[in-house]
Amino acid sequence: SIVGEYTTNENGQVLVENLPTGKYTVETKDLPVIYRTPEIQTTEVELGETADVLISLEKATGDLTMIAKEKGTSNYLKDVEFEVYDEAGNLIGKYISDENGTSFAGELVVGRYTIKVTKVPDGFKLPANAKEAEIVVDMNTTVIFELERVEENVQTGDNSNIGLHALLAGLSGIGILATRRKKNKNNN
Repeated sequence: SIVGEYTTNENGQVLVENLPTGKYTVETKDLPVIYRTPEIQTTEVELGETADVLISLEKATGDLTMIAKEKGTSNYLKDVEFEVYDEAGNLIGKYISDENGTSFAGELVVGRYTIKVTKVPDGFKLPANAKEAEIVVDMNTTVIFELERVEENVQTGDNSNIGLHALLAGLSGIGILATRRKKNKNNN
């Protein structure tokens, strides 16, 4: 039968007085989501003695895999730099993608994270937006960034200055007229 439910004090302790002698089971419940639920423990209370039960809380963690690939292809990109931030905006770490376009951040405390791409290979654009990821206990969360190539200026036709061409044509016309007038004067 249940003896009672108790809440820890500001020091993380619970004191239960005047228990009759016997064996007791101690179970932890209603923990914040960032902690793993510890195993159930047993203790024995002897007459006139205090029984101590130490329960250690371990933070719950999960993993994050970041992938960089070229948009619209199956080409994965090496040397892409990712920055991972926690919910408070603190930088957790910087990670670089390998030849498979993959980077791994292990054992992140469960919660929400922001992932930004901060460096890309030559010929690619930095993404305009960061991505959010929810880290779940004992799971791997994957975030994929599809990077666009930088658009190259493709020349279609002559892009020279048309005004310069008009000026040169006009000067040539003046030169031809001046030469004809000179010839006409010499013929008279």
